[in-house]
Amino acid sequence: LRPRLSLWMGVHVVQLFLVFLLGLVLWFLTEGIVSNAATISRLATALFLVFYASFDSVVGIGTGLLAQVMAADRALDPAVAADVMDRYWLGRFDTPVGPLIGLADVTWLVAVTAAAGALHARGASWPAVALLIVAGIFFGIDHPSPTGTIGMVSLFAAIVLLHRGGMLPEK
Repeated sequence: LRPRLSLWMGVHVVQLFLVFLLGLVLWFLTEGIVSNAATISRLATALFLVFYASFDSVVGIGTGLLAQVMAADRALDPAVAADVMDRYWLGRFDTPVGPLIGLADVTWLVAVTAAAGALHARGASWPAVALLIVAGIFFGIDHPSPTGTIGMVSLFAAIVLLHRGGMLPEK
């Protein structure tokens, strides 16, 4: 991590704002739709934002801060520093952070799947609906490449299809 620490920190700080924009995308997918699925999608989106931002702050930014502190301590044995970093990184699966990751993943999947259902009920094409579900599954698995990239490309493709199909409100 040391050679890319500035990049790591920059990405994880900016990612907090990008996740907010991702939440807006999900919110706008169901804009104007009055249905149980749309309501579920909006509630799950709000929860996703809370859980994902919490998880990413603790794990992403926390890992970067820990690496900065360890890199600044020249008296620290590199093997000890590496062990502490590994323990911290693997600790992301333990309570309380592990459940945050799980809740973030589940709320993302619910938000996207419910939006897909609400849009399908209004006449969205099966390819657009399928791409939304793929976005939910792959981004829910993990946000780095390749799964995060597959998820975001699928979301983008679904939005293009929904727009072309007249399913998204014109602004």
